[in-house]
Amino acid sequence: MVKLATDLGFPVVVQRQPDKYVYAEIGDPDAPEMVMALSHLDSPTASVSPAQLARWRDADGNLGTPGAYHSPYVQHGWVYGAGIQDDSGPTLATLLAAKALLKAGLPLDRRIRIVMGSYEDGGPGTPSTTNTATFQSIPYNSNPSFYDNWAYKNLNREEIPIAAYTSDSRFPVIVGNSGSVTPSVSMSLSADSTKAFRLTAATAGVTLREGDPTLKDIAYGSTHADRLRATFTLDVAGAGSAERDRFVSAITAAATTKGWLPAAPRTTPKVRTTITGDSLMLEINTDLAMEMPTPQYGKNAVVWGMFLLSQGLGAVGSTTADMQLKKAADGIADLFFRDGVEGEAYLGKYMGIPASLLRNPSNGTPNLTFALMGGINSETPTSFYTDASGSLSMPMFVRSMHVTAADSGQATAAGHGRFPGEGVHHRQPRLARRRRVVRHPRQPTDGSSVRELPSLDRPQPGGVRGSVFPPGRGLSAGHDRWHPGQQLPQQDDRLRRRHPG
Repeated sequence: MVKLATDLGFPVVVQRQPDKYVYAEIGDPDAPEMVMALSHLDSPTASVSPAQLARWRDADGNLGTPGAYHSPYVQHGWVYGAGIQDDSGPTLATLLAAKALLKAGLPLDRRIRIVMGSYEDGGPGTPSTTNTATFQSIPYNSNPSFYDNWAYKNLNREEIPIAAYTSDSRFPVIVGNSGSVTPSVSMSLSADSTKAFRLTAATAGVTLREGDPTLKDIAYGSTHADRLRATFTLDVAGAGSAERDRFVSAITAAATTKGWLPAAPRTTPKVRTTITGDSLMLEINTDLAMEMPTPQYGKNAVVWGMFLLSQGLGAVGSTTADMQLKKAADGIADLFFRDGVEGEAYLGKYMGIPASLLRNPSNGTPNLTFALMGGINSETPTSFYTDASGSLSMPMFVRSMHVTAADSGQATAAGHGRFPGEGVHHRQPRLARRRRVVRHPRQPTDGSSVRELPSLDRPQPGGVRGSVFPPGRGLSAGHDRWHPGQQLPQQDDRLRRRHPG
């Protein structure tokens, strides 16, 4: 980036240390104020590791071709390459926009600085005492989570801008941080231990597509993709051949009615059942890649599987009164797949939340989203059932975008109370430690209740979690001139900085 900025003719190009951020600047060098765009390049410890480089394909689809990582290409109208959206593409867009201003010779009353770091949310490790003692009286003895910001502010004591934004994926107007939490939806199935069709294993992972590994590869680009492939393994030792046939036939019929079967030629079936000895496996592939913050646009393989298990168990006479797996399957299907429809179900439509609170009336933005088994960044399937204990436990990413505390409280209370009625429960991780780290003007009195979670906005790096209003974007908590570290600015503060008066 030093060479590129220099070749583009930027009059000021600075890199303090060879392994840290670079900035380019235009404008009157004597101007007392500076505005800044902050972005990140590829992480040398994560993005450009040998393991990651080996996963990249060239324009012909060949895996691991030397140089493929650094060779973007256009195919069928889409641009493929490292950081096209997050964050090399926006970084280049910002740099070239500044170059256009420079070339046009427009008068500027402030300097414009473009800072390009080499890390996003992490860093290379704990900075050494030698690396910090020269610049600070107390060395930084832990690994800063926002390494570029730390190096800019603390290591080199650079000038703080009067205003700034991050050119990361999108360029939105920020009105506040979204609250998020990931409780576990859980149920004990231990009472099923001696019954036919009891669950012995359940996993979720990346959907498969015959002849096309793209969806599997996408898993390494985001930690927030929904679970799009699921497998459920049942013990059918206590079931005769007629019962097994009825179970499989009911699943096949339900999948066919939904259009999931039969599979199109040369494609991976979306639903498969196989029996090997006394073990029956149900496999679901949705053939769709979606991100966790927008589950309403996705197809959740775990939800599909629970719906199909409900149909199969019903066909062999199981009821919610005599089988816990049937109760769990019915509950999940009712919450997220009622009448065979997803979409708005992932906004809490069937959780007793008033219809007026499902979406923001002014712009249609979902107020709450529920992504069951959200979050994956590995092709290795993730287990969500422990046979030894009979514990079924599924993480559920919940994001709150409510504008008022009253609306948020009403909606989350409804959702919180709905799960026990379906025979499943969700356990909320304690937030006491988080509250000690992040001061906020609206502190919940008890972090053990999910009802108060949306009132606790915590700083996040943004990225895909903030696909509507990216959290922490623009004025990142503790990283701007108005707010000290570990203090989260209020929404009104952010608006005032963008719209004075």
